[in-house]
Amino acid sequence: MKKADHMIKKEKGLMAFAERLNESLDAIGFTARGEGRQTALGNFMGLTQKAARKWLVGEGYPGEDSRNKLAELCRVRYEWLMTGNGERYPSGMSVRHVPVSATVPDGEKTIRIPLMNVNGAQGAGCYPPEHEIVIQEIMVGEQWLRRNLIFSAPVNLSIITGIGDSMKPAFQDGDLLLVDRGVSEIKVDAVYVIYLHGKIYVKRLQSRPDGALLMISDNKAYEPFIILQHDRVEMEVRGRVLAAWNMNKL
Repeated sequence: MKKADHMIKKEKGLMAFAERLNESLDAIGFTARGEGRQTALGNFMGLTQKAARKWLVGEGYPGEDSRNKLAELCRVRYEWLMTGNGERYPSGMSVRHVPVSATVPDGEKTIRIPLMNVNGAQGAGCYPPEHEIVIQEIMVGEQWLRRNLIFSAPVNLSIITGIGDSMKPAFQDGDLLLVDRGVSEIKVDAVYVIYLHGKIYVKRLQSRPDGALLMISDNKAYEPFIILQHDRVEMEVRGRVLAAWNMNKL
């Protein structure tokens, strides 16, 4: 292959990678193009804005140590992100588009809710990120929020992503989940985000008279799991799920 042809092929590969990366960031609602995406991605990756810019405009590929982190952020397959080959999402998973903001009437006070880089597994559990980072902020009208949901305080609200199908039909794989992190105890039977044995779960929890908890999946294909009283010392309640972003109240 001539040198000129090799350069053209490389440039096309870089541009195709940049397009896949930008489309994937759009799909998860990451900071929009032209609104600080390069800086936000650089901050997330622990690199400079200049380094992130090269990936986003087709001037360079990320280093080996950054590629898996990018694929994890975008929730896409590593091979697809880097080469375009194969399925985009692992195991048939899809990622729903993130709404940038809810409709807010003119003059109404808004609450900015952070969208975190945290996945809550609705099935077998998933490991938390090494560092929790805000990917984007979603603006919601305060009156609308207070009218529709009960929560501890606006500052305690955040959004994570539900992974898996065990909580169907309440919410789906890839749905965004509005979480009240001000809830750290199980006082009522509800859907919670819990940390158990090193993994994060999103499950419906039901207290039993003997002090144990039932970890219940709404999808009846999954059997309930019993958290015995002595195992509760290994469990941490990270928050209560108030709603899925399809706005099914829980």
